[in-house]
Amino acid sequence: MPTPSPTTWHIHSHDCVPSTNDLALADTLDAWNLHRSAHGILHIAHQQTHGRGQHGRAWSSPKGGLYLSAVAENIPPLHRHRLPLVVGVALAQALESSNLPQLQIRWPNDLVFQQKKIAGILCESVARGDNFATIIGIGLNLNTAPQAFPPDLQPRAPSLSTLIGHPLAPQKISRAIPHHLADALHRTAEIGLSWAIDFARSRDPLLGQTLRIHTHDQHLTGRGAGLSPTGELLLDCSGTLRSITLGTLTHLADLPLR
Repeated sequence: MPTPSPTTWHIHSHDCVPSTNDLALADTLDAWNLHRSAHGILHIAHQQTHGRGQHGRAWSSPKGGLYLSAVAENIPPLHRHRLPLVVGVALAQALESSNLPQLQIRWPNDLVFQQKKIAGILCESVARGDNFATIIGIGLNLNTAPQAFPPDLQPRAPSLSTLIGHPLAPQKISRAIPHHLADALHRTAEIGLSWAIDFARSRDPLLGQTLRIHTHDQHLTGRGAGLSPTGELLLDCSGTLRSITLGTLTHLADLPLR
């Protein structure tokens, strides 16, 4: 099945929902129950009451943000682990097309501006029988008032408008994100991941930084050495180069991120 073009998303807009990922998941299962494709369903909201991030962690989703979840079927297996990187590139391009400054893409699933996290990406898989889909979730701190975030998050995850110094137009950005997301998915399906990895390498805030990474079975500390040709994080551990396929970045320059 072809990747949706910018004009074929089935967009549902909301003011406030529990979770856009949960809405997209429910719509996917409903479509499959009716023997239909769920490909191209997209939910976007300005507030979530039960947003979530990686590993089931709560994702603070106050009013003023943009929270988006899109359904993509038939993502090739080789691309699934690197999908957050592709989505991060699409999000950076969407924001920059709206006349915003250059953003950085922090492996594995964050967007950063002025060393502050302003967006996170959560890709969740769902399968039933021969059906497989990925729910692509984006949480963007756009115009959220600083006091709307929990106190522990305020120093680490401000809104983009706070960092730039003026409010941003959510309508313009909410139109740009689906357009660039569709383009990124289509481009990846056509030519693979190399274009997105090259883009992310040029916007890598971890290069040369002291990092602590938690993988499934160990904690590693080293210096960021860029991205591999297939999108793994390269970590220089006292002269030994490690390639991290999946992991959680817990500390950057000795500062905790989680």
